[in-house]
Amino acid sequence: MLRRLAAAACLIGLFAGCSPVGWHGGQPLRAGKVSNGAAAGSRIARTWFGNPLIWVPPPIPQTEISYFDVTGFTQQQVIHSMNTSNICVTYGPCSTDPAVPNGIAWGLEGIGFIPGLYCSSPRTFLVPWQVYVVLPRWSPPVVGVSVDLVTKWNALERSIYIHEKGHADISRQDLYDLGIQAQQLANCNAVIAFWEDPATYNKLDADQAAYHARLHADCRPEIGCLRAGWLGW
Repeated sequence: MLRRLAAAACLIGLFAGCSPVGWHGGQPLRAGKVSNGAAAGSRIARTWFGNPLIWVPPPIPQTEISYFDVTGFTQQQVIHSMNTSNICVTYGPCSTDPAVPNGIAWGLEGIGFIPGLYCSSPRTFLVPWQVYVVLPRWSPPVVGVSVDLVTKWNALERSIYIHEKGHADISRQDLYDLGIQAQQLANCNAVIAFWEDPATYNKLDADQAAYHARLHADCRPEIGCLRAGWLGW
């Protein structure tokens, strides 16, 4: 069971304090300006035939990545699929995030207890937690998807990945530091009490909250913060 899950990239309005981005539609085509053949060629050029490739997130060190499937031909269908995925139910419960009052998450990071560990000595006892990340995975239909949507999806997936990787990096480092502390304890009873004490994880929780605060202060997709309406998401 996951001890803590931090909700990340979510519905529009994800991060409080992030400025919305305005997007302007192109000029509409006027009837009679483009021939049927040219219009058909333009549609073909905008249709996805496998290029660009769907971006695949690289592994995160000492972190298990799981995926939830996303469906849809259009951006609105993809958004609806993610919004109704209920990953906080499947993988949660999720921790409360004031920036996401609706509780919808498009990515998660958390730590899960590793069962069956036996303590024979504090010096050799392993950290009893595994870091997990949950990301969306969209496999576009073969026909009917635009190149523009695939490009926007790749950008979204990268931003979600960056956000969750930031959480995972913090969890791994803090758990490592806690493991060093636990190895200095007198006996196995003290080690078990240490890992079972909720106060043990206060610094980890504070570090995760500080990470969110830094993102809010300088919200950019390239560092894992989605501004409201960015690329239509």
